[in-house]
Amino acid sequence: MINLPNFDERRMHFGFYLAGNYATYRMKRSEFAAQHPDSVISVNPTGTPGFTLGFIFNVRLGDYADLRLVPGVAFYERWVDYKFPQKGPIRQVMESTMAEFPLLLKLKSERRGNTRMYVIVGGKYSMASGLRRKDKKPEELRAVNTDLSLEYGFGFDIYYEYFKLSPEIRFSHGLVQGYVNDPNKYANALKQLHTHTVTISFHFQ
Repeated sequence: MINLPNFDERRMHFGFYLAGNYATYRMKRSEFAAQHPDSVISVNPTGTPGFTLGFIFNVRLGDYADLRLVPGVAFYERWVDYKFPQKGPIRQVMESTMAEFPLLLKLKSERRGNTRMYVIVGGKYSMASGLRRKDKKPEELRAVNTDLSLEYGFGFDIYYEYFKLSPEIRFSHGLVQGYVNDPNKYANALKQLHTHTVTISFHFQ
């Protein structure tokens, strides 16, 4: 039995999604940290889980391509662990709630029965919403308020009798420097700090 046989013929589709994410940083130490080992021994980013929810606006471009805007709200917490001489480890917690606006090209395979595979590629603009955000002092490591990311991933469209479910895995690589370059020991130890996120989502249309 073929479910929703004409579903993909419609020009536009709407829906929502729920997702879990794993957020961390890609990092490079600064030359200052390398040349002054007495100032900082090690710097290591640590990832933590979070979640995302949002809406789907899908426009059909052709039989095998869609343009998709999937705005949402994402809850992240990223850690950067420092170790200084004669001190125990110090953890800087980068907690944020982001309003996100991914714009993605969806390339679809031929539908076979009630399933089809797809890949996605695009970009995402993010801005801090202020929810759960704590004002951090200049002597602490502070995250920037906006980000621009490269997005790519894959998923499956599964057609049920009354709706379409699409499990999806998406990878996100931040392109913007992710921290405020304050003149403190935490920022001085860094040369690059970019967001990196893996998201597993379930889309309902």
